[in-house]
Formats: sequence, structure tokens, C-alpha cells
Amino acid sequence: MVYRYDGTDGLSTPPPPGTQGAEVFPTAGIPPGVPASVIDVYWIYSICEELRNVVIGAGITPAKAQVNQLLQALQSGALTFCVDTGAAGAYAVSPIKPMAALGKGMRIAFFAAAGPNTGPCTLNYGGLGAIPFVSRLGNAFTGYEIVAGQLVEAVYNGTAWQALNTAAPDSGNANKTFSVANASSANQAVALGQVFQEFNYGSSTTVSLGKAQTTYIFTDAATGPITITVGPGAFAGQRVIIYGRTNYAITVASTVSSGSPYFYLPDGSSVYSIALPTGIVSRLELVFDGNNWRGSTEGRKVVSNAYSSNQAVALGQFPIPVQTASGQGTSIGANFNGTISVSFTAPCDGTVVAFGKVNTDTTAASPITGNLLINGNVKSTDSTLASQSHLAVLPVTNGTSVTAAFNLTSGSTSPAITATTEVMALFIPSP
Repeated sequence: MVYRYDGTDGLSTPPPPGTQGAEVFPTAGIPPGVPASVIDVYWIYSICEELRNVVIGAGITPAKAQVNQLLQALQSGALTFCVDTGAAGAYAVSPIKPMAALGKGMRIAFFAAAGPNTGPCTLNYGGLGAIPFVSRLGNAFTGYEIVAGQLVEAVYNGTAWQALNTAAPDSGNANKTFSVANASSANQAVALGQVFQEFNYGSSTTVSLGKAQTTYIFTDAATGPITITVGPGAFAGQRVIIYGRTNYAITVASTVSSGSPYFYLPDGSSVYSIALPTGIVSRLELVFDGNNWRGSTEGRKVVSNAYSSNQAVALGQFPIPVQTASGQGTSIGANFNGTISVSFTAPCDGTVVAFGKVNTDTTAASPITGNLLINGNVKSTDSTLASQSHLAVLPVTNGTSVTAAFNLTSGSTSPAITATTEVMALFIPSP
């Protein structure tokens, strides 16, 4: 019961406490011979008042017919809840029944009346004076940790109020942030500066990566060819993205000349330096796998020679179409026999298309014979008194040596002409 005694024989003033003696326990006259304790009226009064003050401190008015008001007070949270009437960064809070002095471990909650804070904060509890209000790590606030309307919980640590929570980022307001230490292992929040960092270089340099997840390197200030040297990564998954310029060659190098970290490329090769191509805005992305860097470029792709369908073709893999000419203005007499040819190795499965022709300056006095051959086999032949052209195709497999040749002959009677011969071979990869 927290409602005071209301009998007609009661008094309007509390009983005096009397002289404080040693603490003992009351008896009920047991065992026999031990007199029963006479309960002092002040002792009963003090118990009732202790319970009553908890209920009143929670803002509840004592009622005679209710016997659960103490439970209501403890469950309501009103004993630690305060009302803030201060300004952003200078919070002034008051509970329903303020404490006369602060005690270490004391805990409060309030809705911030104003915000956001723009720097270090103070908190004044119950008019006892403004003292530092700091983050859960004990650091001074720097800005936007407390926003208007935010539910704030804090504990007094003996010298300052320490926040148990700070504002979480809200959609549309990037200034609401958490205060966190630098992450050092998986599943930890990262601090600003750990997410990414960027550098802009105009001359050759060695990059110190630090702990940033992604490092951007721009070479916009370059006035000539430069080398960007990158050392080992700090952790697996760390990225370095380097942007080249169209004007100048940018070389990305490792800090070592043997061992690791290598630059591993998509074709499986490893190098210690990569030259970004000029003439385009090129981009090189490196990802550290824990031991080595793995590279991927835009503007060019580093690939092995294609050897089957649906594979990228490397520069120089197809040195064809190839054409050659021989016998420009050559006089063709009796029993003439001349051959011109081109050769290459098939870079993958495909088809060889061969062309051969002879141009004459006039009609021959006797027939001339032209033969188009692929790998020594005649694929097309003709015997005429004038110019002629030939076409032949041959399917080949990867690695086949191919020679396309055009052969021109005459009989025992001189054709008495001047002729030019030409041969060309074109390779078409299989789809």
C-alpha cells in the first residue's frame, strides 16, 4: 500500500524518527520467554514512504484501491525518462523527480528537443550543471550524432554523460552518421576513410595504400609518361583503380622484381608492370587476393590467342589477309614456270580462302596456265590467252600450317606477253 493511512485517529504530520540505534530484527515472542517486539510507528511509516516515493517519482498519484502501483512505476520507464528543454549541442533535461546529485551508473533517456549538434556537446541534468556529453566510446562528438526528435539514452560515467546510441543514417540525410572506430576484422562497420581514398598524381610515385577498401588513383595532372608503383595490399579484397590519360603512357608497376605480389592477368600470365594504352581513357583495376594482385583493364583486354569458337582474338593472332605480288612486268616466254606464295599457321579452327590471278598486257600468242594451290594441292586451274582469276577454300584446324600459292606456266611456244601475278589468303575463324 502506497496510499497513506487515512483513519480518523491519524495525524497530519509524520512521526518523529527517534534515536537511531543498532539494526536488529523484530520478534513475535518466539521462543517462549522472548518478548514480542513492539513495532515503532516510524518504522511502518518509513516503509510506506519509501514505496510511495517510487510511485510518485514515476508520476503516478497514489490511490487507496490500487495495490499494483509500485509495479506500474517500475514498468513505466518514467523513473529514468527526462524532458529536454535545451538547445542543439547543449541539452538540459529534467525527470519528474530529479536526483539531488549524480551517481556513477545513473541512466536516463530523453527525446532531443533540437538538433543536429555541430560539434562537442554538454548535458545538464536536473539543473545540476552542464557537463560533457560524449559518444559511447568516450570521444567528444564532432557533429550530427544527435538529431532533433531522436531518442537518446545515456549513462553517467562519473565525469561525463556517455551516449549509448547515436543517430543512424536516415534515407535522404547523409549527415546522420555513426561514430565508429576503424574496422579491423569481418562484420565490423567501417569508418570514413576506410571505404575509399583517392590520389591524383602528376609524376612517378609509389602509392601507400593504407586500410581503405578501394583506392582511386587519377593521373590527370601528368604532363608526360609516369609510373605508378603499387605495393602489397593490406587485406584480401582490397582494390586499386587507376585511371590513365589519352595523352601520356601510364605504367603501373609492382614494388618487387621477383616473388610476389605479381600482377596476375585474365589470361593467367603474371607481370611486374602494366602499360595502360594511350589514345583512350584507360582504366586498370587491381584486386588483392591476399597474396597477389589480379588485374583487369578497360580499353583493352589481355587475352591468350583464341583457339576455339566464342573466344576473344589477340592482337597479331591473325596476320592475314596477306597478299603479295611477283613478276611485275615480267616477260613470259616459252616454257615459263613461276610461283608466288603466302604462308601462316591457323590460329584456331576455321576456313582458308585463297585468291590467285594473272593480268596480261595483251592477248597471248599461246595459252598460259594458272594453278591456285593450297598446301600443294591444286584447287583451281585454267588455261587461257588472257588474264585469269582463281578462288579456292579449305577448312583447317587449329595449328595447321597453311601455304597458298599461285603457279603460272607456258608451253613450248612463247606467249609473247608481259604478265603480273598475285596471290592472297584470308583466314575466317569458325563461328
